[in-house]
Amino acid sequence: MKKMFRLFLAALLAAAVALPSVCGSLAEDGEEWIFIKNGETYTIDLYGDNWVSYSVTGKVEPDAVPSPTQTADDYEYLESRGGSVIIVDYHGQFKPVSAPQTLEGKPVLHILNSAYSSLLRTSGDFQYYPLSSTEGELAGYSGSARILTLPQQLDGLTMVGVGDNAFSWNQQAEVIEIPGSYRYIGEHAFYYSAQYYVLHEGLEDIGDYAFSACAQGKMGLPQSLRHIGKNPFCKDVNVLGSTPILWFLDTAGENPFFASGGGMLYSKEDQRLISYYGGDQGSEIVIPEGIRTIGEWAFAVMPGVETVTLPDSVERIEDGAFMFCENLREINLPDSLAFINASAFMNCLHLTCVVSPGSYAEEYCLENEMAYRFPDEPPAAE
Repeated sequence: MKKMFRLFLAALLAAAVALPSVCGSLAEDGEEWIFIKNGETYTIDLYGDNWVSYSVTGKVEPDAVPSPTQTADDYEYLESRGGSVIIVDYHGQFKPVSAPQTLEGKPVLHILNSAYSSLLRTSGDFQYYPLSSTEGELAGYSGSARILTLPQQLDGLTMVGVGDNAFSWNQQAEVIEIPGSYRYIGEHAFYYSAQYYVLHEGLEDIGDYAFSACAQGKMGLPQSLRHIGKNPFCKDVNVLGSTPILWFLDTAGENPFFASGGGMLYSKEDQRLISYYGGDQGSEIVIPEGIRTIGEWAFAVMPGVETVTLPDSVERIEDGAFMFCENLREINLPDSLAFINASAFMNCLHLTCVVSPGSYAEEYCLENEMAYRFPDEPPAAE
């Protein structure tokens, strides 16, 4: 349930406030930090190496003793016993477009959305962050328009991006138009939000799960796209919705980085299948030769998929790739596979894998207690 945890955590962090002083204490299954802000006590827990949870109580706990955090490059952060960093506050003048990967040589594990709250500004029904003296990032919307065009300028700043979780769980608008001044859309930016979106040339980056759990019909992708994260268009098991039919807006041209066809969107650079959105393949899916990676949540929550044929070129199947494909009965796992994420087939309750004897795929099935057969054996009786 890693994805469900991520979405819950993203919604929770989006509502948080800035984090100041911190004191560290050990928890039995990880680490725990307590800090105080505006009469409230906050708790951050680290489980294992990378699971972060966050909670707040509306009072100051009597035994909470705050202590200073560490600082570097305008960031305030916690450091785990293992040396990783959780960024909790930011003291710069402008919000960075992206968080640093390291601080003082220490890997950044997580950054709380609330770290930038001191920079948040309001203009009418919109909230935004200044990125520079001329550009800004849209952070939220409190209006009630059913058809909404995002502003190109607020308070003299050109809006160039939609931030992480900016419209998450905001269902006021049914149609959202994103003008060409916007170069990027952040992670979970429109999770469980509007039904339809109009994108324009100029957009270069769509973040992880940006439009997930939205009840979409069709979405035109601009040729200007240069990066697409983990399946931005996927369904969510907890939310009714459909995966949009995708196509590139300029049909006369060809995007040098991505291609769509046969109900699939994939990256040309790394031959990663990003999203399966349907098409005319029906219940028997054949992945094209040359695809090397089945990306995160590429086929997730697709009840219409019954069989999948993978080419010999596939080397990796990532997190949740076929999760909750409840009617998936059979998939071949070729000898070319070198990695399959543990949650790749979560809740595929009727699945049998076709594997070669002694292969990595057979070892994976044994370790994960999955049903499998060899190619020369007949399928199990219905």
